[in-house]
Amino acid sequence: MKCPKCGKPLHKDFCMHCGYMLNGNVIDTKKKIEASKLEKYLGDDFDKIIHNENIKQVFILGPLYFSYRNFLFLGTSLTLLDIYLIYKSREFAQNFLNTPLFSIYLNFDIPIMLITFLLLRLFYVMFSNEIYIKLLTKKLAKSNDDIVNLKVSKKVNILLSIIYILIIFIIFLFIKSLT
Repeated sequence: MKCPKCGKPLHKDFCMHCGYMLNGNVIDTKKKIEASKLEKYLGDDFDKIIHNENIKQVFILGPLYFSYRNFLFLGTSLTLLDIYLIYKSREFAQNFLNTPLFSIYLNFDIPIMLITFLLLRLFYVMFSNEIYIKLLTKKLAKSNDDIVNLKVSKKVNILLSIIYILIIFIIFLFIKSLT
């Protein structure tokens, strides 16, 4: 038997497609669910972040993606860690390739640093949205304020993060010059 409303086959005495029942009632198949705080806060970006569809943005920004998304301290500290790991990968490659097992010494600095950079970016692309959502849900659960008050300019956050990184490097260079 076919549904008189949409023409699809009936399952028992109701239509699985449109919700029509043989007694004339209609089951509301589209539930009206109120948007969560997370959906309200993210707005149009909610689907992109949940389904990890902002790969280009995350790849380009890397650890600064967290600064872009209003986690300034996390973005700044991850950027410093990122730079440190890329620098140390060069040292590791030199020490590893100079062992008797390989007994070669070639200048692999740039390819090793590039591979490390790409591996770190791959890590950010895979996990940064999940980490961001977990951090944001905790932040939104703690705040009782209006959702709009939590938003800050994204460009300002990236600029502040870069300024903090430059200040840290200047202090590091100053301390290194004293010793």
